[in-house]
Amino acid sequence: MRRFNVGFVLLLILSILAVGGCSTQTPDQGNVQLRLGQPHTAGPYFDYAESFCSLAGELSGGRIQLDHFPGDLLGDYTHQMESVSQGTQDICFGWPSSGVHSDFGITWTGYIFLDWDNALAAMEPGGWFREVHEAPCRASNYYPVAFVPNQFYVVGSTEKIDPYLPETIEKLGLRCRVNMPETAATLDSLGYRSLEVPYAEVETGLKQGMMEACANNDFQQIWDFRDLLNYCYFDRHLTGYLLGVMNADVWDSLSPADQDVLLEASVGAVEAVGWEELAEEGIRQDLIDYGIEVVDITDSELTACAKACREQAWPNIEKMMGKELMDTIKANCDPL
Repeated sequence: MRRFNVGFVLLLILSILAVGGCSTQTPDQGNVQLRLGQPHTAGPYFDYAESFCSLAGELSGGRIQLDHFPGDLLGDYTHQMESVSQGTQDICFGWPSSGVHSDFGITWTGYIFLDWDNALAAMEPGGWFREVHEAPCRASNYYPVAFVPNQFYVVGSTEKIDPYLPETIEKLGLRCRVNMPETAATLDSLGYRSLEVPYAEVETGLKQGMMEACANNDFQQIWDFRDLLNYCYFDRHLTGYLLGVMNADVWDSLSPADQDVLLEASVGAVEAVGWEELAEEGIRQDLIDYGIEVVDITDSELTACAKACREQAWPNIEKMMGKELMDTIKANCDPL
């Protein structure tokens, strides 16, 4: 909402109205108004949200209006995810947690995909990866309206790892920051000594020598720690994406045509923003220019890492999220 020229009183009134209610639909005209929040104030995810809102309006002939609230205007993303579940917010783009539902552990399960095109296809409407999110989303009163791809995640390290193999990493004894139990299982299988540490404490941990590496990062996060890291290993240990969840009751109240509009807008916004921006290719180059050595691991190294993860980590992750979902992963994952 950007009417900064209408006066303080009117702006205050509009802000109160924006925070106070959920979606509105005008029976006479069939208009739908939705509130979307996401945690970024700039960058590819912000641009995606803007494109998503714009396309939904265009494809519906202006009937569907999405108000975009970036940053923490509606609270941090964990608060927003809760608000969507409770029905006080319509849509949020964030990261699903296995703490909310065990099936969301699929987000943090390593080496499901080895090829990015396969990952993208699986995230599109009708794709298997997208569909397995529906049950945990429904259980949380969500509908997965959008999948926003980022990139395969990387590991930042203070130490050189050559060759990039589990046995090399284990010999080096590298302590690595992770965010979730499933990620810990994945990085342990690669030979790291995983530490579950909040993101806000990574900088301190690196400075004080409490860790030598940090995982489940995109290029932007490596850039944030560029003065503390020397290497960035593009090892593809996780598939990075932002999940757009919509309140399930609001989703069910929409006509099938309006649901199709939102799904079409979610895919079209990926094309509008472009793969290079979503993959942060510009930031990758910035890292190289700054002096960080960005290493694309070889095909043989990738196969060895994926094999170790699937043999060692997946059985442990199966205990966390159940055999049925792991069987689905095994049936659809990229072959070694």
